[in-house]
Amino acid sequence: MTDISMTVGIVLAGLILLRIFYKAIEINWPINYITLNDSIDLIASRSIWKYFGFTLVPVYLVALLLAVNAGRIGLPSLVVGISIATIHALTHQGRGLLGTIRRFQGRIAEAQSFWVYITLIPAMIFSGFAAGSWGVPTRLDFMIPEPDEFFKALWTTALIAVFGAYLVKKYKRAQKIDDVALISMREVSENLSNLAYERAAEYRTEHRLVQAILYTENLQRPRWFRRIEHIKGWFFKSGTYGIMQVKAPGPISDEESIEIAIRDHLAGANVRTVDGFPDREQLREILHAYNSNPKFVDAAEAMYDFLWQQERELYSM
Repeated sequence: MTDISMTVGIVLAGLILLRIFYKAIEINWPINYITLNDSIDLIASRSIWKYFGFTLVPVYLVALLLAVNAGRIGLPSLVVGISIATIHALTHQGRGLLGTIRRFQGRIAEAQSFWVYITLIPAMIFSGFAAGSWGVPTRLDFMIPEPDEFFKALWTTALIAVFGAYLVKKYKRAQKIDDVALISMREVSENLSNLAYERAAEYRTEHRLVQAILYTENLQRPRWFRRIEHIKGWFFKSGTYGIMQVKAPGPISDEESIEIAIRDHLAGANVRTVDGFPDREQLREILHAYNSNPKFVDAAEAMYDFLWQQERELYSM
């Protein structure tokens, strides 16, 4: 077998391992809205370190493992490391980038997910470069199995990984709306929650409706992601900003986004019927008018139901 074909085979092995891993945990955020079934998305999205950890660390470790072993048998470790990371970045994160470009088309600079992806892809390629650079003997060699041991165990590892991925897919449980809602409620400051309540009363808007949207949008665009919006706004002004994700000609604060959302989009909205129960059809119409993404509508409806049920239990005590 030639050096080229062996190098290609090692790169393919690394890509297969990454494919199995990411097929099991499958992170679709930020291009897709988090749903109650996206437990991994919910975990990964809560901080920039978790998101980049989920997306970068496995790539680096797989590239490191295979690049070091390639170097040990005389193959170009740097080529192996960079190839694994680059191909994975283009085929995995590249899909998210293309999806963002298609969705926003001429308004691509407004898309915060666009900026996340164009930061992540070069970072991923650099991680492959860093991994490939370890291909020469180092003091960390004891941590990497020898080529004979590694390649003998590779197929067993792949089979175990496939079986593990199947179990993760089959038995991954949906998140309870109670748990998801409480995560978002803890993240939103008391000042913002109180402001939303006060502005809802001022504009004669049902406060549960406002807070359902507030907590749902916070899940989709947490604080660290909103900071990226502001950085993007230094160069490309127009876009969606703030905790309520409202359209604005330039960066605005979370407080301003609450004011604009209620004043311009939700003033006077109330989905309670005369007997106090929510009008399901009207609720979904209002949510759809606010944000037409079906996943947002489903999540915000579930959030509204949670808040409504909480309030009922409180008053029944």
